[in-house]
Amino acid sequence: MTSSLPAGPNNIGDVDILSVIPGTAATNLGKAEDTLHTTGDVGVMGLAVRNDADLALAGTDLDYIPLSTDALGRLRVNPVAFDVVDFLDTNPVLDTSTTNIPASSGSPLTAVASLAAAVKKIKTQDTTGFYIGIYTGAAASEVLQLVSGPGEDGIIDVAMAAGERVSLRHMKNTAISTGEYCLQFIG
Repeated sequence: MTSSLPAGPNNIGDVDILSVIPGTAATNLGKAEDTLHTTGDVGVMGLAVRNDADLALAGTDLDYIPLSTDALGRLRVNPVAFDVVDFLDTNPVLDTSTTNIPASSGSPLTAVASLAAAVKKIKTQDTTGFYIGIYTGAAASEVLQLVSGPGEDGIIDVAMAAGERVSLRHMKNTAISTGEYCLQFIG
């Protein structure tokens, strides 16, 4: 198979960093022109990843998420920071032995009477080991938004408006009375 390559030092392909990259306004690798960065800029330009969707969620008008390197020189994306905007009303961690999460046939337990701000993600930490429904809406008009668990520790993307009521209910017809459940609302 190696006989198909010519002998000697060969140039199999170049990256032309002085040409315009097709589909962009970039004049060289790692430098994209916009109203803030033009061809007159000098020095090292920061490499970044375009991510308008996440930045729009963060409420910023920046065009790029900056990239940096860690101590070993590996490239990493600096994520858009989100803030915790609310917790459960009674206590950040719900002890279900004290306050049960109702059965699927019961009325959902109010977790947050009115969200302090719009929520884009929920961080769950669950030691109950059960499937828990997370609802929004007024009492007796709750709408299931998502189901977490059993034992889930993770971050879930959501869209909840400021002022919404959030409630919880077990997805089976038994009350949850063991374990702890924590929700952090991130906006």
